[in-house]
Amino acid sequence: LKRPQMLHALHVALRVSCVEALVAVEEDKQRGAMQDLLAQKALIEEHFLLIVQANKGDVERATNFATLYNRSLMHWLDHEVTQLAADVRSQVLHEMPDPQKASERAFQQSFAARSWPDVLEYVLDMNAYLEKCYLTVFHQRKRAYVGAAQSRVEKRVLGAYRLLVDVIGTWARREVEATPRATLGLDVAKGPSSALCQKSIKDLKDFIATHAEDVPRSADSAEAHRQLAERLPATADFQITDPQLFAETLQARVSGFPRHPP
Repeated sequence: LKRPQMLHALHVALRVSCVEALVAVEEDKQRGAMQDLLAQKALIEEHFLLIVQANKGDVERATNFATLYNRSLMHWLDHEVTQLAADVRSQVLHEMPDPQKASERAFQQSFAARSWPDVLEYVLDMNAYLEKCYLTVFHQRKRAYVGAAQSRVEKRVLGAYRLLVDVIGTWARREVEATPRATLGLDVAKGPSSALCQKSIKDLKDFIATHAEDVPRSADSAEAHRQLAERLPATADFQITDPQLFAETLQARVSGFPRHPP
């Protein structure tokens, strides 16, 4: 082949490779979008099934709401863990020794230190020995960062769950105090008074979303409130017959999730 023909063939092959790569990327995006849609469809179907199966009382509704809320908070936890891994990797790589002096450090660690097992590894395969030294330093630095960073993430997540329990209790006390005592009577034949049926899931969600405005603002508190408000699950607007019973059940379920994840 002449040079122009070869250049033309290479150019055509390059364009074909680019087109195939772009097509593969679009197909991956479509598959990912379809998986997300199917996952959302499954969640909606599960939610409506729970509505049908558990639409019996405040206990079942609170259990359903707690499960959906915890599932939403788990997405936040996944994001926090991913961010933790990225931060640790960035810090470790930033403080790693200069790669250009790796051979010199390996020589000092083996020959200069008269460490004969290291000298043997260095002589047999210098590249493998350099990789071993690099990974050793990397994991040492990683352990130094992971412990403290993991503790911060655990503290932040557990604090969010505790805050949610406190907010739910505050909402229940407010609703009970705002309910006239005359309406709290319970007829064995008729059940709870109809005046108690005015509360709903939407009232609780609105209270969680606006509660941060009524409490002292600190960086950690503001972040926890923001996450609780942003991670409110999409649910049907159930009626709450007894706010106190609903809140106690919801608090029990939420408190158990950090200790016993589903």
